[in-house]
Amino acid sequence: MSTYTKQPELTVINTLAKSIITSAYNSVTKRKRVYVAIDLGNGNVKVMTSEGVYVLQINFWAKADDKNLPLGDGFKQTGIVPASDDMFWGYEIKETEEKDEDLLNQGILLWGPGVVKADNPQKTKARKKRYEAINFRIMAKIILGTVVRLSEEKPNEPVEVYVNTGLPASERNNEDDVNAIRNAFKGDFTIDVHMPGGVIETKKINCPIVIVNSQPRGSYNSVVYELKGERATKFVFNGQQMPPISSSNVLVCDGGFGTLDYDAFIKGNNTAADRHTSKNLGMSKAWTEVVQDIQDHHSYTVSIEEVERQLRFSDKFVKGGLPEDHPTLGPSDVIDCTEYKERAFKRLAEKIIKDMADRYEEKLDEFAYIFVTGGVATPLFPYLYEVASQPEFDIQNKLYLVPDAQMANAQGFLSELIAQGPGIEGLLNQKAEELKKKKKGK
Repeated sequence: MSTYTKQPELTVINTLAKSIITSAYNSVTKRKRVYVAIDLGNGNVKVMTSEGVYVLQINFWAKADDKNLPLGDGFKQTGIVPASDDMFWGYEIKETEEKDEDLLNQGILLWGPGVVKADNPQKTKARKKRYEAINFRIMAKIILGTVVRLSEEKPNEPVEVYVNTGLPASERNNEDDVNAIRNAFKGDFTIDVHMPGGVIETKKINCPIVIVNSQPRGSYNSVVYELKGERATKFVFNGQQMPPISSSNVLVCDGGFGTLDYDAFIKGNNTAADRHTSKNLGMSKAWTEVVQDIQDHHSYTVSIEEVERQLRFSDKFVKGGLPEDHPTLGPSDVIDCTEYKERAFKRLAEKIIKDMADRYEEKLDEFAYIFVTGGVATPLFPYLYEVASQPEFDIQNKLYLVPDAQMANAQGFLSELIAQGPGIEGLLNQKAEELKKKKKGK
């Protein structure tokens, strides 16, 4: 069998659990349990577990053909490839005609140098029935396969997974979407996973619990809970210690790549009526303006993904993506985008604050805090504060930049799951015991 030496190139943001959260076992099934929190973003998918934290760029898909993949006899050298990681979902063809179910049910999750970035990826974001699509269901398996792949359990030992994830605020009210996500993750199944050293192991997974929240609830819970799942006893705002956040009224403004979500928490409680989604007010709107400025003023065509990658933490855009000090670059190859960014960011900030004021009107006075979170939070916060300071709004003193805003939803989902875990386990154990008694009665 072919062997791989290259390890998966996942972006590890932080390592939590081995020192903070100990792995749990279900007392009835004896399965190891892993808590998994997922922020299903339109750009990156953020996955935080009780054993580690990952960012996976796996919602951009394409078919790819690679003769170097060691799928072996009986496997077709074609599969679904995440566009940015060296992972591959290969599949065995047992019928003459290729079908979507072949992709889903006969796949092997592979890592290694044979996996190449796919050309012309098909995006699963921003389209109807996204959560029912075959690519999304494969993405769910890749997420769980990633989680259990390097989990420290014995080979073939079942792993019990609890999942907590979220939908855009307005979509959370759509039960079809909620059920589609639950169906993608929930149940008993196996995943063949390519392990370090080239061994393919069959991982047994049971996922009995899939919680689907609104996305902004994750960021809210990242402040309500400590990482261990304990409720925070204090809240520090502008350098002052305040009462726990669950005793106050909070509006969460969660801006991602494509959309802007709102969710209101009145002393910890919220309803469907408090949730809103504004489309086209995510960071993509600002980056699109920057792309246009580069094209208009420098006659250079570039993608929005490349602009975001280079300019998120810099004001200089380098043609071809080369290092700024590369010897082959001339003066015209490095573009100063400071003015373009500032103009685009301020325009987006103005639209967001106005949108917030229009949606909530006089209710804004009822909120003690306005949490700013998601991908828009860090780059846009200074501009949001400036616009919010204008006399017509005067809400700047309510704004709070959620710490680690891009990972905050996943962190909050994880903390909430850990807090609720014992109660969930008790309910499942109770049902298991009741089922045993019914079987004995027969």
